[in-house]
Amino acid sequence: MKIHWNERNHCRHQQRKQVIIHHEWKFLEPQKKLHHLLPTTYLYPFELALPGDLAESFESYSFGSLSYKLKATVERPAFLPNLISRKQFWIIRQPSDALVGTIPVQISNEWADHLHYTITIPSKRYNRGQDITIDFALMPAHPGFSVRYLSCFLKEYISCCDTHTESRIIRFFRDDQFPSPFKTETITVPSSPIAIQTDSDNAYVRIQHKLNFTMSIADEQGELTEFRASMPIEIVDREDGNELPSYENASQSTHYSPLYLSSSPEDSYPITPSSSSSTGQDYFTLQPNIYHNECSRVPSYHTINLEEGLPAYEL
Repeated sequence: MKIHWNERNHCRHQQRKQVIIHHEWKFLEPQKKLHHLLPTTYLYPFELALPGDLAESFESYSFGSLSYKLKATVERPAFLPNLISRKQFWIIRQPSDALVGTIPVQISNEWADHLHYTITIPSKRYNRGQDITIDFALMPAHPGFSVRYLSCFLKEYISCCDTHTESRIIRFFRDDQFPSPFKTETITVPSSPIAIQTDSDNAYVRIQHKLNFTMSIADEQGELTEFRASMPIEIVDREDGNELPSYENASQSTHYSPLYLSSSPEDSYPITPSSSSSTGQDYFTLQPNIYHNECSRVPSYHTINLEEGLPAYEL
């Protein structure tokens, strides 16, 4: 995690780095004699059960980010540079309360005998890219009062490590036409992760979203009075019907690698060489039979017999 901010009182730039989680796998243990790898493919499966309270990923261009990366390093001898590859992935927490997305949310109030209002949205939870339909009922308390305009702001609030808080406007609209006290407006949640973050609440970052409303009322003398209301909503990053499997179910599923999809459990690659092997062969020259008997194996450049001609297309 990397965060940076400016102190308002001292105009001094602050920054902080912190490791959230760290784990290391060693597939080839260091030894005096170098490991000599012949040209082929070597597969080293690995897995790690993530803690249930692990913080979600986030990216704030204003004051920092929390990201997770896999880094693979092949250390080579002498003056040969090491081979390094990195892969970033996102950790997203899925909401557990499915009923929140089906219950409408409504706020209603009356301000100082000036205005009675009711604002209703279909649910509290929305996906990225989804439309939010907002129904308004604005009824001035006196015949001489009128609604001048109505504005709505979708705002995002981010607090990081209790050291800095910021807010930004994601979407907004303003309506000046009120031929009747009832109105329906639509505001769209951005679909890009850069444009809007998902809600999060953990020890490092808190991200919230609200719909903020401003209603302006003009009395008989033309004097304007503004009233404000706020409605919290939740932004998530999943599609309907696309829930992730539980950890128990996911651990029982087949590995993604095509090598595992086409092999039986006893044919899987060993992770480390066996010290009791008496074959005399180099461990890395041993290749398990990962193909089923009914599957035809395409000959390689080194094994094909050119004197017998090229294999038929059907093979």
